[in-house]
Amino acid sequence: MRMFKKISTFALSLFLLASVATPCQSFAQTVNVWMTTDNQKTKLKQQSSITFSAGSGTAPTVFVDETETYQSIEGFGASFTDSAAYLLNEKVPTSQLNSVMTSLFDHANGIGVSFVRNPMGASDLARYDYSYDDLPVGQTDPNLTNFSISHDLVDIVPLVKLAKQINPQLKIMATPWSPPGWMKTSGSMIGGFLLSSDYPQFSNYFIKYIQDYAAQGISIDYISMQNEPLFLPSNYPGMCMPATVTDTTTCGTSPTDETTAIQDELSALTTAGLSTKILIYDHNWDRPDYPRTVLSNSQIAGSSQIAGVAWHGYGGNPGAMSSLHDSFPSLGNYETEHSGGTWVSDQVKSDFEEMTQVMRNWGKSYVKWSLALDQNRGPHTGGCGTCPPVVTLSESRAQ
Repeated sequence: MRMFKKISTFALSLFLLASVATPCQSFAQTVNVWMTTDNQKTKLKQQSSITFSAGSGTAPTVFVDETETYQSIEGFGASFTDSAAYLLNEKVPTSQLNSVMTSLFDHANGIGVSFVRNPMGASDLARYDYSYDDLPVGQTDPNLTNFSISHDLVDIVPLVKLAKQINPQLKIMATPWSPPGWMKTSGSMIGGFLLSSDYPQFSNYFIKYIQDYAAQGISIDYISMQNEPLFLPSNYPGMCMPATVTDTTTCGTSPTDETTAIQDELSALTTAGLSTKILIYDHNWDRPDYPRTVLSNSQIAGSSQIAGVAWHGYGGNPGAMSSLHDSFPSLGNYETEHSGGTWVSDQVKSDFEEMTQVMRNWGKSYVKWSLALDQNRGPHTGGCGTCPPVVTLSESRAQ
């Protein structure tokens, strides 16, 4: 027997949805209300409608000023990691899969997941290490002749297609934890830097991925060059990529950098006629100097295919996004990863507090880490064994 437990961290509070013409016309406007409580006893349950009226007594007063607008919100979601896709596609009974996916991606009958950030190849939340062009040690493939997304065709692609069918507005971002080992100084997906000779191969690796996904009917809206480019994990795929080769504050001396990688990628996207946009950085709030350095390059700052900056919530505070917005108001700010952990006593409350601060600091998205994991918070090859998923799949056998 298999048991499934869904943990919703996206619908967390009382939502008032109103459409009013002007602030003074807010009175007598009726709004619809849905409520989710943090103990999850009530989940997105519609409540009685509320009508705005002139304030009186000691009740809190809500002011609506439609003359002042902020960012548009693109979505909330999580990641189809290898582990998540495997569990959902191969462990959920076929008869229940549509129901589970509807509960995740449908706006009317689910929590309406609308933004997914998917690893390009293995992350720590994978069953094993893999890229899309793996070769024996010592061999190279400069023309990417062996490139294939066959791994993703088993679990990830079918689920993404189903998610898009349920929610056609779903935004999709793709990010590598590491390119193939033969592109790196370490010769492995673990450790090392991108070889200075392999900028073209690295750029084309993205192009092949975007094109092969498009052939499956899946458009990739965003890419970032590298997950957490200032962190080099020791036991799962990763790669250091400083903003410039002169930045040695975290990675040490590197032969390659994100500024050059993005310049090459912009050229490759143009040549291939692809509209996919780039998000810079994809790491913590505590290093806003990184995206600033990349954006000091005029080619990058002036490109219409730079959508903005991607952030993670593991260091610093969301105010970094407001600072970047003030300097680059035309660019978006996206929180693309946050997991929490078993040490957090109330994960729902913690997530909601962070989500609120992200939205108050120009965030256009809030993306949790893995969409699904098992009861042991796996499978995983290394890294986080304490990261709670959105959906926990617990398997037990009847005696």
